[in-house]
Amino acid sequence: MEAFATRRYLAARAALITLLVRARHPARGQGLVEYALILGFMALVVIVALQFLQPAVINTFVHVGNCLNAVQTPMPTPTGGGATSPCH
Repeated sequence: MEAFATRRYLAARAALITLLVRARHPARGQGLVEYALILGFMALVVIVALQFLQPAVINTFVHVGNCLNAVQTPMPTPTGGGATSPCH
């Protein structure tokens, strides 16, 4: 009877140790999944933010494009001096 109790105790102890080790060291792929979820959430936030900021972003790109075109083709000044640009 004592041998049965000892085996039962050792089996319970081994199960408890296994449970504690698994709780301390979760599955290896869990960290990768968490990073993927965070990355997906960040991408969603950026997409939503760009939807709200779309007019400002478009105007900025148009302004930069106009400034680049003005630099390539300088406009003459009325006094005959150098070129001026409408960009600041």
